[in-house]
Amino acid sequence: MLRAEAVAVVVATADPPSTVFSHRIEDADWHAILGEDAFARAAGGAFAVSVPSGRWGEEAAFAVVAPIETWNGPAVLVALRREMPFDALDVVAATSAAQLLAMMASDGRDLVGAQRRAAELDERLDVLGGIGEGLVDARDASAVLARAAAEVARRMGAGASSIMLIEGDELRLRASVGLPSEVRLGRGQRLDEGIAGWVATSGEKVVLRGRVTDERFHGVDPDALESISVPLRVGDDVLGVLSVKRPQEADGFAGRQTLLEGIAADLSRALQAMNVISALQQEREHAEGF
Repeated sequence: MLRAEAVAVVVATADPPSTVFSHRIEDADWHAILGEDAFARAAGGAFAVSVPSGRWGEEAAFAVVAPIETWNGPAVLVALRREMPFDALDVVAATSAAQLLAMMASDGRDLVGAQRRAAELDERLDVLGGIGEGLVDARDASAVLARAAAEVARRMGAGASSIMLIEGDELRLRASVGLPSEVRLGRGQRLDEGIAGWVATSGEKVVLRGRVTDERFHGVDPDALESISVPLRVGDDVLGVLSVKRPQEADGFAGRQTLLEGIAADLSRALQAMNVISALQQEREHAEGF
């Protein structure tokens, strides 16, 4: 498409601009080759430019520059050659090549996103498998929640996880992994208390990083580094709160929030089903008592 000796994709996300991809060109000073205003000029469309001698090799050269849309930052396609300037047809060809690169980059991001969503769905299905087994006997809710808490901690890379359920006017801890030994299952707290209480009453997710100083979110582990608490809800009904904290990876829970929210949605529906099954069992036992 381009009759060029060298081609590169250059981005201006840093100063000086850096090379993302190149063919037959290395360690280029793009400001020297294209001029300080190359990216600003490219924003208005593709253009051809002369390259003074000594900027790209010892001889004078020629370049054509075309903007690449939908990149992660300002980016251009650069083609270089010696002996013959680029003409208007070359500028059109560079524009088409840049558009093709933009489409490929967009398709690549879509593919990566689809692969990530598929991987998250697989993880959610694995967690649901354990929950589904517990639905056979709704009276074994504690074991189901314990398994769910352990799976959430493992898949989120969390040092601790917890599941608290709304019971009357309180939240009660019904499953946990990695919490301090003094925090026992069954521990209750008011709905207006702590991080979980705020999430339960507001129905909104809370993400906290660093030492917690906000009195609204005072909890038992103020040095958790990072925590995410999401409501367990079905429609407008909040059933409880699922929380993770103390990430094991250096980048925290980056990129994993969607997975946690998906697991929370699945767990909420399972809890609702368990409540229905439990109620039906109680009705049957009551009827058999007569």
